Amino acid sequence: MNTVFGPTYAHTYDLLYQDKDYAAECDLLERVFQQYASQRVKTILDLGCGTGNHALLLAARGYSVVGVDRSEDMLGIARSKAKRQRLSIAFHQGDVRQVDLGQTFDAVLIMFAVLGYQTENADVLAALRAARPHLRPSAC
Repeated sequence: MNTVFGPTYAHTYDLLYQDKDYAAECDLLERVFQQYASQRVKTILDLGCGTGNHALLLAARGYSVVGVDRSEDMLGIARSKAKRQRLSIAFHQGDVRQVDLGQTFDAVLIMFAVLGYQTENADVLAALRAARPHLRPSAC
């Protein structure tokens, strides 16, 4: 794995983005769900979840959330925050270009700069192709 996503970055990530309004972004997501989802969104896959800031807020709002990130260091922080907040979120280490959890969700998120971390067009397409099978057929 690229060392950019190692322990130094993981432990400074939340400090770097402490002014980011995750709650407002989750409000926007809920408006999108209400406007465009064919039925009520209950389950969410958060690809590139990082330290879990969107996943935690969404879980606190009642969604069942699963997070995936390539950085085990970032996931360790996400798991610690979920435990402190008494939230049940499954966090998995994986590459968004190849992830296969063998389950489907009402919504799949690729938030913030996750697609921007893909350095080639083929990587962006691979991430989108990996996300698609995770969407419940009636969600499309």
